[in-house]
Amino acid sequence: MRILFYTIFFIILLGCQSSAGDWQLVDQIVVVIGDEALCKSELNAYIEFFRPEYPPPENERDSVFMKEALDELIKRKLGIEFFKKLFVPIFLPNSLVTKQILIQERFSDEGEFDVSLRKNGFTPLTLGEWIKDDYILTLGINRRYGLIETGSMEVEEFLKDSEEKASPLWNNWLAKLPIDKREEMAADILQERKISEKLKDLSTDLMKQTRIQQLMYLEQLH
Repeated sequence: MRILFYTIFFIILLGCQSSAGDWQLVDQIVVVIGDEALCKSELNAYIEFFRPEYPPPENERDSVFMKEALDELIKRKLGIEFFKKLFVPIFLPNSLVTKQILIQERFSDEGEFDVSLRKNGFTPLTLGEWIKDDYILTLGINRRYGLIETGSMEVEEFLKDSEEKASPLWNNWLAKLPIDKREEMAADILQERKISEKLKDLSTDLMKQTRIQQLMYLEQLH
């Protein structure tokens, strides 16, 4: 039985492939969730493209930050797989295109965005797949816990609070956006935060049912 486990585990290690099709080294596997290997490039992609807040520079990402991001990603992965077993959306809303635009606007220009995609083993197609999975998670949370909404007052308070407490990097980035885009981005961030809160209870139960094995020390992630 032990030999069989290590054989399967070794196959999982070899099977960790980036979305761009380049094979990743074994030491780039961060954690194995059930029978799925999660690579370092996927964690970096989550931080760059899907974590609500504007990401700090790579040299400022300490082990505390990386642990928080990794925990979030594991919970999201578990939530997405859970809801995929319950339903498959027939129609995808136009808001998914808006989501991709919002992600791209985190970068100064299209060239920087393309570089970040390639660096994290992504293509526009795989980014779209992640956005679709993100939508399934949102839809599932809304069905399970009720519709999550964000009001204009919340957006206004968030932007005001950001001006006072956020990093200069974050505020400089927000300042470059037109006011309507700024409000759209703020609403998206608040929505993601609320989904993460709802996901905590669900993922606690799912984590008890799933074998999770971390392979890299947090100090190695940055």
